[in-house]
Amino acid sequence: MCIDVAARIFSFFIEYLKGNIRDEESVYKTVFKLLGYDVNDKIIAITTSYFHVNEKFRVFGDVKPCLRELKRKLCKTAIVTSTPRFVFERILKENSILKYIDAIITPFEAGVTKPDPRIYLTGVEHLSVPVEDCVYVTDNIYLDSPPLKELGIKYILVDRKSRARKPKPSCTIISTLKQIPALLNRM
Repeated sequence: MCIDVAARIFSFFIEYLKGNIRDEESVYKTVFKLLGYDVNDKIIAITTSYFHVNEKFRVFGDVKPCLRELKRKLCKTAIVTSTPRFVFERILKENSILKYIDAIITPFEAGVTKPDPRIYLTGVEHLSVPVEDCVYVTDNIYLDSPPLKELGIKYILVDRKSRARKPKPSCTIISTLKQIPALLNRM
C-alpha cells in the first residue's frame, strides 16, 4: 500500500517537472488519473472551485515597498520556492509585484525542490550574480539555512511574529521587509 502511494506521488512530481501540471485544473486531472478515476470537466471544475489554492496566499503590506526600493537601488530579485508557480503567480500579478521580480525559480525550472542546494543555485544562475553577492530572505530558517550555509549564501530571517525558536538562528533576524534595504547597505 505505502509503495503504491509513494509511486503515485512520485509520478505526480514527474508530471510536474515535465511541465504537464501548469494550473489548478491540471493538478486535479493528474491526481484523479493517478488514482485511477476517469472524471469529466464538470467534476474538475467543482474540485478546482472547492480547493482553490490561491486563496491561502496573500501579500504582506511591506513587500511591494521593499521590492520597489530594491529595484531603485538596482538590486536583482528572485523568488526561489518549492511551490508551483500557478499557486502564487496570480496573487503577484494582482498586486503588481511581478514587475519587481527578475526570476521565479520553482522545481520546474530547477528540477529539484527545497532544501536541495541546486534550487538556490538555479536562482543565482538566473540572476547572473556571484554567490557571495546574494542575500536570501526566508521565513523558514529550518528549511533554508542548511543549503544556504553550504553554498555560502548570506541569509536573513523574516520573523514577523517573533517566533524564532531557541537557540536563535545565527543570522540576521528582522520583523518586517522594510528593514531590508538598510541592511543590504551594511552587508
